[in-house]
Amino acid sequence: MEELEKAINNLANVILSAKIDSPWLNQKEAAAYLRMSISTFLKGDFKSHNLFEKGVSVERWNRNELDQEMLKR
Repeated sequence: MEELEKAINNLANVILSAKIDSPWLNQKEAAAYLRMSISTFLKGDFKSHNLFEKGVSVERWNRNELDQEMLKR
């Protein structure tokens, strides 16, 4: 049992110290990524994604989609 506890603690430490490079950004991160103020970003009408129908009210923007949209403009 002690070995299992050690393994779980080691795994938890690795997960916490991992730098996750996700393409999903919150509103503040997306605006900063595009070097815009939040108000300007919101006026830009960029496509967002959420899981509202699943009961999760978190809105995210995809970095790759933001790049593609900025290339069009």
